[in-house]
Amino acid sequence: GDDAPVARTVLFRDVTEQQTREQRLTVLNRILRHNVRSDLDVVLAYADRIDDDEVRTAIRDTATELLELSDKARASEELMMASTSAPEPVELTEVAESVIGQFETGDISLDCPGAVNLSSHRSVVKQLLTELVENALVHADTETPQVDVRLRQASDTAATITVADNGPGLPEREQEILASGTETQLKHAEGIGLWFVSWAVTQLGGELSFRQNEPEGSVVTVQLYSLTSEQSGGA
Repeated sequence: GDDAPVARTVLFRDVTEQQTREQRLTVLNRILRHNVRSDLDVVLAYADRIDDDEVRTAIRDTATELLELSDKARASEELMMASTSAPEPVELTEVAESVIGQFETGDISLDCPGAVNLSSHRSVVKQLLTELVENALVHADTETPQVDVRLRQASDTAATITVADNGPGLPEREQEILASGTETQLKHAEGIGLWFVSWAVTQLGGELSFRQNEPEGSVVTVQLYSLTSEQSGGA
């Protein structure tokens, strides 16, 4: 008959699995950052002592590819960390010009009406656009690959990034894997590059789509929206 409580309900959430998963990722990232790179540097050093040009080149090329894969994994970790900070004003045209200036090969064009602005994470947007352009150049099957970057201000709080190329096109199998978000032993992507793009778009709260270019090649479209501190997890 009074206001005194007669019972209490206590809710517990077991985070052991989550903490274990995070611990495993930390260990794997450390191995990729340090152990693998150190061992591959040794392999590259010994490769120079091999007299056979063909064997030496094969070893150097394979080791270099693995080093690049290690760098991609490290960049993925940095991407996750950067997207937890507070968003900032990002001028996409300036970011795109900076990205394009990094590449010395290929015919890369930029089509934008002027300033394109968002509240987002500049470092993540830059890594995303870098990966899209680099992926188009690396997989090109022409002597002079062509990459067209297009920026549009969709609204005051949204922008569109489109990257088109004249390469062989993105295999339907790769598109299916990215759409499903999972891999299996028999059905997996060729590398980490497109996963990096997918993760970056997800971290930015955007949308990712693919289509075939005409007469050949791929067109990747990223729709981005302005973020708030609450959405990004920043203060």
